[in-house]
Amino acid sequence: MKNKKNIILALIFFLLFSVIIIFIFNNRDIDPYSDKITLKKAAKIGQIETNKLLVQIEENKGNGRYERGDVVLTASSTKEFSLAEKSGFLIIKMDLTPTQADMITRSLESKVGEDENGPVYETLKRRKYAVDLEKVGISSDDFKGRELDDIYKWDILVEKK
Repeated sequence: MKNKKNIILALIFFLLFSVIIIFIFNNRDIDPYSDKITLKKAAKIGQIETNKLLVQIEENKGNGRYERGDVVLTASSTKEFSLAEKSGFLIIKMDLTPTQADMITRSLESKVGEDENGPVYETLKRRKYAVDLEKVGISSDDFKGRELDDIYKWDILVEKK
């Protein structure tokens, strides 16, 4: 009987120790500036705040230009945009952590080599992420700028390839 009790205690201790180790390794420090960080991991860094996003609504052709759905900039939820910005861009509100807000304005880059200072990158697109405009009710033939009142979650963002 005493032997069974010791085995059960040893198993409980082992399981508890395993859970603690797994928790530590899954939640170790995440580098918010890493190219490998995902929006899901970035959601764990910092407090969620409501931001306004200035989103490219018109289709632009050409290298180095913002594409339809690109987040041009993020701003405080209290920011008042100009009439020109309201008529030329889509302005939406989104709940993001500061790390996510930074990530969605990063360029899509590819490593092309190295030099004496480290890795060398080439910019492929102005933004790595874009707003899926259909998820906010904007059809593909709608290019009219405006400000929307709804507050969206980051699941309306798509990663470009």
